[in-house]
Amino acid sequence: MHKNNISQTIESESGRAVRSFRLSRIILPVLLGVAAVAYLFYGQFDSRQFREIQWTGRTFAWIGLAFVVLLLRHLFYTLRLHTITGSVFSWRKCLKLIVFWEFSAALTPTSKGGPFVMLFVLTRENLSAGRTAAAIFYTMALDSAFFIISLPLLLSVYGPPMLYPGMKRFGDVGLASGTFFVTYGLMAAYLLVLVFFC
Repeated sequence: MHKNNISQTIESESGRAVRSFRLSRIILPVLLGVAAVAYLFYGQFDSRQFREIQWTGRTFAWIGLAFVVLLLRHLFYTLRLHTITGSVFSWRKCLKLIVFWEFSAALTPTSKGGPFVMLFVLTRENLSAGRTAAAIFYTMALDSAFFIISLPLLLSVYGPPMLYPGMKRFGDVGLASGTFFVTYGLMAAYLLVLVFFC
């Protein structure tokens, strides 16, 4: 009975996601995003500083490294999906699903994207309800764990300026500093809940 309820919930969310993925609904967020980037770029672009950039081989090497890191990010996401789904999909299929997932999550609000997009993607690939739910929970737990573990490590290396430029101590910014620690505590509690239920 419980399994049937899970299956019905997944089918319901999947159907809702299918109805929401229309070309007209995709074009508008893309155009708004491009317009916002263009506006911010136009308002903050400094042509004098841009001309001072020395376009040397080292500059292009760092730009190339950024693309390599982006590629590695997608490849490791592919590895994660391949692992948590029990190698049901091929590597190529996992890469396609990750690209679709990242694109869809970028177009949808946080409350409607992320896990819900993955729910839609995996159920459309005829993955069982139990394995789909497990994949979503494990993905959320791993993302939260990375944030919880890596942030203290980075703070220990770079110190308070990593949170806010010019920050000497964690209490310098007042409310912003307090908000950060509250948010970190909520994320840690969120991770504990996910680990408990996984």
